[in-house]
Amino acid sequence: MKRDTLLIIDDSELDLAILNEIFKNHFKVKCLSNAAQAMRFLTQNQHRICAVLLDICLGRKGAGFTVLQQIQQDIPSTGLPIILITSDAQKQYVVDGIAHGAADFLVKPVDPHTVQTRVCATVKSAWPAGTTILDASSPAVSQDNAPLALLPRTLSAEDAEKIAAQWWDKLCVLAKNRPAISLSQARRIQKITTLFAETYVETHPDSGLSFLDATFIGCAAAFLDVGLLGLPDAVITDPDAPAYQEHTTIGRDFFLQGSAEHPFLHYCSEIAYWHHKNFDGTGYPQTDAPVTPPLCAQLVHTAMRCDNYAKIHRNHNNRFERMLYALSDEVGHIISEEMYSLVQSCQESMSILLLDLDHSSQS
Repeated sequence: MKRDTLLIIDDSELDLAILNEIFKNHFKVKCLSNAAQAMRFLTQNQHRICAVLLDICLGRKGAGFTVLQQIQQDIPSTGLPIILITSDAQKQYVVDGIAHGAADFLVKPVDPHTVQTRVCATVKSAWPAGTTILDASSPAVSQDNAPLALLPRTLSAEDAEKIAAQWWDKLCVLAKNRPAISLSQARRIQKITTLFAETYVETHPDSGLSFLDATFIGCAAAFLDVGLLGLPDAVITDPDAPAYQEHTTIGRDFFLQGSAEHPFLHYCSEIAYWHHKNFDGTGYPQTDAPVTPPLCAQLVHTAMRCDNYAKIHRNHNNRFERMLYALSDEVGHIISEEMYSLVQSCQESMSILLLDLDHSSQS
């Protein structure tokens, strides 16, 4: 019997849903929010489980460490890797987790590609070759998922750019008779996002984000509003209408067809869903509790804000400075301090890009 199950223990239903989407095409995922239930499942199915993702804060800070110790006491000497996960990335948590035998430590909000890579690597290193589901052949592609899931599993930056260009051409055809959908704006945001993503990788070498991720995010940004194709023009022209917000769910669901299997598609789905979400958790989509949007969506959201202010101050010689001044009032609410610093670091390249975009819009 191959080990085929990933057990996720987290008291956040939203985080369980996100993690399930990330891993459902890699493992049989079992999501539990109750520690006692999780221990019963683990005891009964210990020979099937590849790894455990364990939230540190189960109802209270540090409660996950108790569960970690209980697993080690009740199921000793199995070599079962336990990966801790939390939104409260205190240094002491990391130290304590490793000291108590945790195999890895992940911080929310998780980056899908990074968390997939690290969890799968942990599983492969923990068990002998041929004993886990990761050593099996790739799962069959369902007919419903085929159009998107047939992307090659390993995608280069060049391949991603070619595929995105083909998708863009098809999107232009679909939107040809939809004047309410502004593809020129999507293209501007895509180019600004690409600059931000590449700069972020350069300035944050320990973030876990690679230049390939930056390319994926930049390509995915072009399709942030693909969900608008699922709305009537009367709704698209009224962004304040509640129905307008549905385009984020439509866009996410479109790309979720096979996206947990492929990091590029997952970036597309996350950007489509979260790009209107503010850093402090306000905005939409609506959630039961404030949620910090994933990094890829923060980059796109910041690009959207920059594009807005760049247009407002287009005729001023000090456009970049005016844009920064406007953004400074949004730090901590609309965008994070980290995103604001990122924009500041892009002054020269951003100024050149804005001139190029202005020229393109006039031609």
